Amino acid sequence: MTTTDSPRPEPLKALIGEASTINGLMMGVLTALVSAGLITVQTSNLVTALFGLIPGALAVAATVLGARALAVAGRAEVTPVSDPMDDEGQRLVPRPTIPPVTYTTTTGGPIGPLR
Repeated sequence: MTTTDSPRPEPLKALIGEASTINGLMMGVLTALVSAGLITVQTSNLVTALFGLIPGALAVAATVLGARALAVAGRAEVTPVSDPMDDEGQRLVPRPTIPPVTYTTTTGGPIGPLR
């Protein structure tokens, strides 16, 4: 359950709120200029279309940056199967070693490992 009075910072929510406020103020100023006759309706339509690009650009930027942040955060959490290592660069799986082979003589005594 999400609460609105959480002390947790939410920068994306703050950014969207600021962008909405700025966009609303700009649209209000534009409407006032058209009402006062300082700009034409066609100019107002052009500026409104340009203001409409702002939310779309923010959505694209948030998507791209979010995907990049997810990839960067995931890289630290995922260990590649081909070369597993911990945070300090130590191998998680020991390198396979071949145990030394000891041969025996026909009388049963050990000769020692072959080199």
